[in-house]
Amino acid sequence: MDQNTFREIRTRLGFTQREWAKALGVGLSSVNAYEAGPEHHSGHAIPEPVARLAFFVAKNRGPL
Repeated sequence: MDQNTFREIRTRLGFTQREWAKALGVGLSSVNAYEAGPEHHSGHAIPEPVARLAFFVAKNRGPL
């Protein structure tokens, strides 16, 4: 999953970065870094378990 997809899922679900971090069990700074992407100096690639959980939450959240 790339940072744009990660951010799009969060915004479509209506989560703030803080709420998304709590839902995924990661820190706010991690969400910031994931959305910045690995090419940004403070960014990071999204770990596979976090990406899978993001897709799961999106799929099971129901229609928006």
